[in-house]
Amino acid sequence: MSYDYLMFHAPGLRPQWVKRIGMFTSGQMGSLGTPEELMEKISELFPKTRWHKMPRGKDRRVPVLVNGGGIDPNAPTWFGEGGPEFQLSADVDGRVKSMMVSRAERREVRLLCRRLGLAYVDLQADGLFGMLFR
Repeated sequence: MSYDYLMFHAPGLRPQWVKRIGMFTSGQMGSLGTPEELMEKISELFPKTRWHKMPRGKDRRVPVLVNGGGIDPNAPTWFGEGGPEFQLSADVDGRVKSMMVSRAERREVRLLCRRLGLAYVDLQADGLFGMLFR
């Protein structure tokens, strides 16, 4: 079965269930690194992943936030395919704060969380946060 997940690093988040996504803003999410660093880490875990870049002006699905962060309107969006599918883009500071993961099995989500120190939102479960796996 295919699910969609929003993955992020939340400094100080203990391994517990958190109630709502609204508790975090982009400024509270830790950095996952630059797009290039993150793509390299993902490719080490999923070697069949092929990356392609879409110039930012081509994909309007990702909202641009103002006053305190958000996706850089001039940054490209990167897509990874060949197993789980990934979508990521840099914030205005050049760092990735979150990424979308689709067509991923639960074991693949756990692997990403453990190896990269991430938490996730299961978008099929009414926006509830998933557990941070260590």
